[in-house]
Amino acid sequence: MAGAAIDTEIFLGRIHADADAVIWTNSLVQFEMFAAGAALAAFLRGRSPCFRAWMRLSLAALSVIMWFASTYWFRAKYVGPASSGPSLVIGWLFIASGCATALLSVLGTTRGCPSLLVYLGRISFGLYVFHLLAIQIVAQIEKHIFAVPGWDGAGHIFGVAASLLLTIFMAALSYRFLETPFLRLKERFTVIASRPIQ
Repeated sequence: MAGAAIDTEIFLGRIHADADAVIWTNSLVQFEMFAAGAALAAFLRGRSPCFRAWMRLSLAALSVIMWFASTYWFRAKYVGPASSGPSLVIGWLFIASGCATALLSVLGTTRGCPSLLVYLGRISFGLYVFHLLAIQIVAQIEKHIFAVPGWDGAGHIFGVAASLLLTIFMAALSYRFLETPFLRLKERFTVIASRPIQ
């Protein structure tokens, strides 16, 4: 999977494909995330790491730094043409590594997760599906509200906050009225295997 992802990134970087519309949505590029998850699972072998709090915070901070580097130094995730194949490969390696370290930072924690984060995890598919639509809707509204010169900074803050809230709202509606009925339907057809006869 990692080999397929790297070959695809080199090719798409060579032709300067759009980093957001073409590369981010390419399934072969996303294989790198699966490869990182599989490598981490193989490394852990079912064990949960026992890190101290400072180590977990360091791993979380390292994740953010890697994601920042992938976007601003290697331009792996932004709107516009890719600069080069090697830049994409390094950038996506940083993204995958950042995801792995973020998972490591919370894996095996004994403290309960805040209920808000648990709920956001429950509706995470909707957050993923609707975030671009929410950003586009808010951008159209923002054009009219903050068309006055000098409001660029306020417009950006408004746009980020409104996009986040609208994404959560749309994902919550989707989970309640679209996903939950399908989950209930799935439960009706779930087969639970009985224990083997000895």
